[in-house]
Amino acid sequence: VALAISMRRMAKVNVVVRNLPAVESLGSCTMIATDKTGTLTLNELTVTDIRLPDGSHWLFDTGVDPTAGGIRNHDGECEHPTLAVKRLLRAATLPNEGELGRTNGGGFDPMGDTVDVALLAAAHKGGLSKSELMEKYRLAKLIPYEPELKYAASFHLDEEHLHIFVKGAPEMLATMCGTMQVGDRAVPLDHALLQGQMDEMARNGLRVLAFAEGRMAHSASGDYGDHMLIDLRFLGFAGMQDPIRPEVPAALAACRTAGIEVVVITGDDPRTATAIARD
Repeated sequence: VALAISMRRMAKVNVVVRNLPAVESLGSCTMIATDKTGTLTLNELTVTDIRLPDGSHWLFDTGVDPTAGGIRNHDGECEHPTLAVKRLLRAATLPNEGELGRTNGGGFDPMGDTVDVALLAAAHKGGLSKSELMEKYRLAKLIPYEPELKYAASFHLDEEHLHIFVKGAPEMLATMCGTMQVGDRAVPLDHALLQGQMDEMARNGLRVLAFAEGRMAHSASGDYGDHMLIDLRFLGFAGMQDPIRPEVPAALAACRTAGIEVVVITGDDPRTATAIARD
C-alpha cells in the first residue's frame, strides 16, 4: 500500500514508475551523480570574455543569437574590435565545423557542436562571417577536434602563403607556440602571464579555449598535418559560459534537505567546475 501511494504521488509530478520496488530504491537514495551540460545548465554556451596577451580584456554580450548584442571593452564601453581581437576570432572561425545557417524566416539555425556554434556567434558579433573568410582563405586541410587531441586545426591557401589556424585546450596550444601577439608584433611567449590569465578566467567559472595562428610558404608536397603545428603565434583566450537552469538551485536545496548528496560530473577544468557548482 505504501509503495502504491508513493507511485501515485510520483505520477502527479510526471514521474513514470514501471515497477513498485523502484519507489523503494529511490527512497533509499543517498547520492545523485549528475551530468552538468544540458542537465544543470541550459546547454546554450556563449562566449563572454576574450583576453589577449597584451593584457586587454574584451566582454561579449551573452546569448546564442549572433545578431543580439555586441562587444565592449573592460570599462563596459561599446567598441569596434581591434585587429588583435579580429585575428583571434578568425582563428576561432576557420578550424570550425559548426554552421550558422539561415531559416526561412531570416533567423539563424545553428548546426554543430555547442562550442563551435558559440565561437561562430562571437565572431559574427565581431563582424566576421565564416563564409566570407572561407572564400578568402581556401581550405587545404582540416584536422577536426577530437577529445584525445584537444585541438582542431585548419590549413588555408592564398596566392602566396599557407595559413594555419588552431583552437583548443590552452595547455596543448602552449606547446605549439613560440611567440605571442602583442599589439602589431610578435614577442617571446610568456608562460607565466598566460597561465595567470587562464587561472583567473577559470576561477570565474569560464570554460577557456586558446587560439593560435601561423604562416609559411606553400608546401610543394601538400603534406599538411600536425607536424607543421610548431612555432605558431599565440593569439589569446576566449572564455565561455553555459547559464545554469533557473530551477536547479531549488532542486539542489531540496536534495540537501532530504539528506541526498549531489555530485556534478563534468569534463571542465576543476576550477571552472568549482565556480559553477558554487553558483
